[in-house]
Amino acid sequence: MRPNLTLARIALERARAERPARQPPETDVFPGLERLGRQRRKRMLAARVAARANARHTGALVALAALEGSRGRADEVERLCRCALALAPGMRPARRNLAIALLEMGRHEEAERLLDAMLAADYADAEAHWYRGLARLSRGALGPGWAELDWRWRRPGTPAPFVPPAPEWNSKLPLRGRRLWLWAEPALCDQVVFLSMLPDVLARQPELAVECDPRLTPLLRRSFPAVRFVSQATDGEAAAGEACDYQLSLGSLAAYMRPDIGAFPKRTAYFVPDPGEQLRWRNWLNGLGGGLKVGIACRSDEPRTELRAPYARARQWLPVLRHTRAQFVLLQGEAAASELDEIAARAGLSLHHPPGLNRSEDVDGLCALASTLDLVISVPAAASVIAGAVGVPTWQLNCGIDWQGLNQPYSPWQPSVRRFYKPWDRSWDEELACVAMELARLTAA
Repeated sequence: MRPNLTLARIALERARAERPARQPPETDVFPGLERLGRQRRKRMLAARVAARANARHTGALVALAALEGSRGRADEVERLCRCALALAPGMRPARRNLAIALLEMGRHEEAERLLDAMLAADYADAEAHWYRGLARLSRGALGPGWAELDWRWRRPGTPAPFVPPAPEWNSKLPLRGRRLWLWAEPALCDQVVFLSMLPDVLARQPELAVECDPRLTPLLRRSFPAVRFVSQATDGEAAAGEACDYQLSLGSLAAYMRPDIGAFPKRTAYFVPDPGEQLRWRNWLNGLGGGLKVGIACRSDEPRTELRAPYARARQWLPVLRHTRAQFVLLQGEAAASELDEIAARAGLSLHHPPGLNRSEDVDGLCALASTLDLVISVPAAASVIAGAVGVPTWQLNCGIDWQGLNQPYSPWQPSVRRFYKPWDRSWDEELACVAMELARLTAA
């Protein structure tokens, strides 16, 4: 029978009319939003205006939720996302932002249930796998968490690594005399933390080649002379084409080397600073006068875009900086250091800049300086992980989704790092006041 084209056209038009309208993604909420770039206040105002103009505009609600998340307002993110989901139950951006907000509030199991629903709808959703892994690691479920972490390489915007054409290594494969290639994580801080597993790999006696950030190369070659280190920025692609027996990403070692908390060794240090540079910095610190020599970093030079963790403002550090029995040395980049300088000058305080040290680029010099300090107080930045890698007592100020802490008071990766965690509903003024009290006890002792 010949099909009735008229009836088919009517049925098609009816289906189109009954189909719910496509929900706009966050960046398509209003025409001018993209042009505002990183001007958060103007973006916030535009999103609020659009949401008030049309309370059922789910795209505006989700965009406003994302902006509130950048301010640390996890409760407001939850409210806005639940409003959007009441209008569009399957809206992925609303589910994603809600899951992140729940993780930031420490409601890990609730976030996991939401992520499970996202993966039931689309198992190939790499971001949902990634955040489910973070949820599990944040509550200390290491095995299931590591299994999800490998999805990080499939996330949109993640730079493609140089992977040699070789089988992926696992703990059942022998390494003695075999060539193993470990390719690098994108962030320098992650590389430093995961490099704590290198002694465990070397105990299996492989021929080891490790791709790394070029800023780490001199320090790593001194610390691990038996390992061949390759700069990921210059010759990583060429070296990845070399013959090897096995390959694996540096972070993926954790699934085999750190299956549970008991598998973390009490290794105090694994980086070896330059002895000559250590002597130079020790002489410089001695010339500053009496008191504890404390390194500080209130901001990271390499912000982690996937994890929303707003830092404390410079003025909120004043209770810490007012201690008269400590000399404070700036360990962060020039831009953030100048902000602290200005606040300290207004309060009649002075901070010390390491002479001749490019704190953003000279990681070897930063390591030598950190190794001579009595204490480092820092956000999760290069300063804190480098200090932890040389075994210096470190107070790391954390907030937001804190998966690397694995629900422990001290860093399992770096036992000299004590972790101060600020809950989402607590202000940085309160948290830094506690840090100031702990510093007062330490200086008094």
